[in-house]
Amino acid sequence: EPGEPQGALVIVASLIDKLPNQGGITRTTEAMGASGVVLPDRAALRKPAYTSVCVTAHEHVPMEFVPPDRLRAWLDARRAEGWEVVGLEQTANSVSSWEYRWPSRRTLLVLGHEQRGMPAEIIAACDRCIEIPLFGHIRSLNVHVSASIAIADWARHWKAK
Repeated sequence: EPGEPQGALVIVASLIDKLPNQGGITRTTEAMGASGVVLPDRAALRKPAYTSVCVTAHEHVPMEFVPPDRLRAWLDARRAEGWEVVGLEQTANSVSSWEYRWPSRRTLLVLGHEQRGMPAEIIAACDRCIEIPLFGHIRSLNVHVSASIAIADWARHWKAK
């Protein structure tokens, strides 16, 4: 939106199926002062598996609803409006989140599906991808955990000033 502050961040969780993950992402988005969250539909807002994790965060953070089959077109439209589109996904060209410099323009942080990750067409819609550095035997984190780490890094950059 034209009134969004410099460094605004919206979390795009349209590909996330599990309600506790959607709830945790919503809660972290609100708690860290990000600008909004995008979920696949409104159904989660009425389900205890979502509301027990997000508590009341969904009442305090702007929300939009974009189903997965419309996500690519929605991302393309946001880019045309001047948004930076950043995927949180391990790819051949992804940059460490520790080295990533969050842009001053409005940014969408796109999250992949819990098991399948991010489809190629959504990766292609991203201006860049970032990944959380991992050092153990397990090469992935729960999507809610990954999102929380990335959102906290953004907040450290933009909110600590």
